[in-house]
Amino acid sequence: KTHELLINTSNIETVANTLARMRGAAMKLGQILSMDEQDILSPELSQILSRLRAQGYAMPPNQLRDILEQNWGSGWLGKFSRFEVRPFAAASIGQVHKAVTKKGQTLAIKVQFPNIKAAISSDVKNLRMFIKASGFLPKGFDLDHYLEECNAQLIQETDYEREAEFLRRFNKISNCFSDI
Repeated sequence: KTHELLINTSNIETVANTLARMRGAAMKLGQILSMDEQDILSPELSQILSRLRAQGYAMPPNQLRDILEQNWGSGWLGKFSRFEVRPFAAASIGQVHKAVTKKGQTLAIKVQFPNIKAAISSDVKNLRMFIKASGFLPKGFDLDHYLEECNAQLIQETDYEREAEFLRRFNKISNCFSDI
């Protein structure tokens, strides 16, 4: 009965909004749960959580500026003819901005939320404790599996250099097929 009281549209809506603001592991867990095939949540509740895969809260512009200055120096904005401060995407570990270089090349600039790597482990531990104490999930649900998956995905996602290498490889392979 408690389980039914906790898992309703209003509560899931509140949880989704909270997870979106929390970022990191909390938001990632919500994203993973949203992909549930109605084994745990109803289609309506999965739909509410699915927003976490498409939208998140963006960092304030002054925080964005500080992060970019730390990484690129104080003259970073001069490298662009246009830089959109408002991100076109924001998710669990960062956000993406559209920029245009002085030479006219359009870029997607990924900016990681500050201290996100350090927060992941702490988030996972806190989530485990909170969820187990809340009785939110049904008996037999393998929470540890989902939290381990959350942690592993987040750690991989914070490695933007690894991601860039995969993109270079993909580009090289896809160019090979353009001649066919």
